[in-house]
Amino acid sequence: MSNTVGTTGFQRPISSLLRDLRRIRVACYHPYDEDGKALMSQLQRIGCHSVQRWPPESEMPAEKDIIIVTLKPEVSLPSWFYQSAELLPTLIAVVNYENPTMLDQMLRIHANALLAAPIKSFGLLSTLVLARQVKQQQVRLMQQTARISNKLKGVQDVERAKLILMQLHEISEKEAYALIRKRAMKERTTVEKISRYIVGAQATLSLS
Repeated sequence: MSNTVGTTGFQRPISSLLRDLRRIRVACYHPYDEDGKALMSQLQRIGCHSVQRWPPESEMPAEKDIIIVTLKPEVSLPSWFYQSAELLPTLIAVVNYENPTMLDQMLRIHANALLAAPIKSFGLLSTLVLARQVKQQQVRLMQQTARISNKLKGVQDVERAKLILMQLHEISEKEAYALIRKRAMKERTTVEKISRYIVGAQATLSLS
């Protein structure tokens, strides 16, 4: 059995993941109680560079790899917790009981993992490793989705640009594409960029 953790197409040795944990910076938003002390002690034992704050700050902490936040019904989280997932570091939610409100909040803040209080040392280590893996896979999927979306938009722009030129010059689709390609080669740019320019120019003329 391979000593690796990962998802399809991406695996890393456990030793590499554990080394990473000793370099990561953690912002821990947890009340200053016994459970909070135990959490910070366990993070330090693992080797993480950790700071504890409570309640959560109004601004997202800079240069943090992981944020651990305790969810409490009586405590409102700042707005930065609810921004797009790609703008957030790895996020781990701590709860001491389950109910629909807590589950809804976990989803809204794009939590990558859950820690049940009281926190166990083994549970914390496993959650840190898996949460980092989930976040990295999430980022890769978002990047892949963005690339596919941009490629699709480029195809749509080319089709629209060809149609504009066909109607404007009364030429065939093949001839319209040849014009776009010739202009792209002349300006040393892409067919998609020239197509966007044509579509944008047509939209501007339609408004005038």
